[in-house]
Amino acid sequence: MHIGVKELGILGTNGIVGAGIGLATGAALAAQAQGTDDVAVAYFGDGATNQGVLAEAFNLAAIWNLPVIFVCENNHFAQSATLEEMVAQPDLRRRGEAYGVPSVDVDGMDVEAVSNAAAAAVHRARSGQGPSFIVADTYRYLGHMAGDTEIYRTAEQVEQWKGRDPIARIAKKLLDSNVLDETQLQTIAAAALTAVDAAEEFAKASPYPDVSSAFTQVSEVNR
Repeated sequence: MHIGVKELGILGTNGIVGAGIGLATGAALAAQAQGTDDVAVAYFGDGATNQGVLAEAFNLAAIWNLPVIFVCENNHFAQSATLEEMVAQPDLRRRGEAYGVPSVDVDGMDVEAVSNAAAAAVHRARSGQGPSFIVADTYRYLGHMAGDTEIYRTAEQVEQWKGRDPIARIAKKLLDSNVLDETQLQTIAAAALTAVDAAEEFAKASPYPDVSSAFTQVSEVNR
């Protein structure tokens, strides 16, 4: 959960729901102040839209014209509660519009649709037009966590969503349009699996941090 890679622009995730929203807004402010063409992106779920930081970030990003993209992965469940149970207005796009943030709905199970929406948002940010809000309609096939009973949904619903799997859909489109053939697709799939397996082995073989580093990058106040 706590992943951060400065060299790749990954500022760090954490266990606080929606915390990345504020971090991305701050990073966008830094990019603006430094005059770079960097664009900050915050990903969060539908449950996180009820965190107060989203309203604050929308407002600041809009009035300061910050180069930030807010992406809500609306998978319809905040752990186990449906979006309709949590909000009176389930049209999440309207949240961004209320703060003057250009907002769009997109089929989150369509690779091309998401890519196009993201490209438009990045262009807006880099051309000085400020923030964007993308609401991607998607789904999670597995439980929210290990041991999730998943009593809040049916197996039939899960299978219906699997029928819209984005990888399968883009693969079929590439085959039908003769961009790739079956052998090329299998090669890509095998390469992806090899990369994931290699990353897992690297992680398992890596040593634990030395105990002397436990208090590095921690302020004196928190010691």
